[in-house]
Amino acid sequence: MKLTVIEYRLLVELSLNAGVIVTHEDLLQKVWRKRSGGDTRPIRTAIKSLRRKLGDDANAPTYIFNEPRVGYRLANGEQAESRQWVAAGGSRLVPTLRQAQGAAQGVRVTDVFRG
Repeated sequence: MKLTVIEYRLLVELSLNAGVIVTHEDLLQKVWRKRSGGDTRPIRTAIKSLRRKLGDDANAPTYIFNEPRVGYRLANGEQAESRQWVAAGGSRLVPTLRQAQGAAQGVRVTDVFRG
């Protein structure tokens, strides 16, 4: 899986806080390195792209949950795995959250810029 620098930073930040809501302001500061919040469009755009790459559905999320007007939360490993189990009809062929996090950790910065 190839991630942009922003997608990688976003996934790392959410992974470090799995199960906890990360506010829009915190994401803007830590991922985009902006001092003040306000415009959340860059966050929504990056989340949409990251969800697509993880195979996550915004209408029935497994990994990334929106907390309206607050921020986003990454499911902890147990939550994601139990939702995947049900969604896959009991099949373990779908990747687990830990595998998705491991894939993100395996991304090298040089991979981000390759086409």
